[in-house]
Amino acid sequence: MSDDQTNVAADELRSFIERIERLEEDKKEIGADIKDVYGEAKSRGYDTKVMRKLVAIRKQDQNERQEQDAILELYMMALGMGIQERLPLADEDLRTRRPARKSMEDRAAARLTEAMADTKDLSAEMLADGLITPEAHAENVALSDAVAARAHGRKSARKARSAGKDRPLHADDAEDERLRNERAKGPVFA
Repeated sequence: MSDDQTNVAADELRSFIERIERLEEDKKEIGADIKDVYGEAKSRGYDTKVMRKLVAIRKQDQNERQEQDAILELYMMALGMGIQERLPLADEDLRTRRPARKSMEDRAAARLTEAMADTKDLSAEMLADGLITPEAHAENVALSDAVAARAHGRKSARKARSAGKDRPLHADDAEDERLRNERAKGPVFA
């Protein structure tokens, strides 16, 4: 490399570095401006944590946001957390939201059933490729079926309770309640 080429490369590199430094400085100034806006909103009584979540939500694609909401609902159902726990509403609001809640539960149960079918398919592929034993595949299938049945069972139990039937549909409802109570107490260390 000649001295001229070295000088050109050095000048070009210096140019890139200086541009990056200017942009980093601009980024700091914009960050400070954003912080000031949040401070102003907080001084007027707005919850800035919620505002930050709203900004993040608005950045997301609608499909991405719906997928995350669906996964959140699925995880909440798996942990025994109802929508009522997450969205405390007045009684009249609960009546107007009940159809939406049922459809969310139906969709969550359907997604869980579909995910369990995918798990069984993956297990079958792994068995065919010799990656797992037939016993492991049988266990995966049994667990997937149990999880899918439980999701539909929870949905059925909620429907029965909302229809005024007091008796649980599944024998393990009492066990579910006991486990939820234990989780609420926190971890137990031996």
